[in-house]
Amino acid sequence: MNLQEHIRRILKEESNIPSHIKRRIRFDYVDEIFQDSVDSIVKRFKRQKRLNSVINFKIEVITRMMSDLLPYLKRHIKTDDDVNGQTENIYDMFSEFLINYYDKQLRKIYKNEIEIEINEHL
Repeated sequence: MNLQEHIRRILKEESNIPSHIKRRIRFDYVDEIFQDSVDSIVKRFKRQKRLNSVINFKIEVITRMMSDLLPYLKRHIKTDDDVNGQTENIYDMFSEFLINYYDKQLRKIYKNEIEIEINEHL
């Protein structure tokens, strides 16, 4: 099973995102945005040379991802999908999905890349 199929399966099982929306999203693109966001936030946290919590790290990465993904999502979530004002709900659901989906990876990245380097400098 490739990454995109794996993400689709998890989305189906663990989110309330409507299936017609899920079908429009390229998850390989979402994964690229994840990598770019992680790289950017890791560099910033290392420059600050102080420990933040892993929760702050996760929030910052997902916030960065969503700011980068919003134009993409807006193009793929058409106004006709906005039944009863659900578009904002879909963004919230997608953000929550990203937090849950990338949780273990973000914790591992924080521990291995940020905590270790900052502790060496203390």
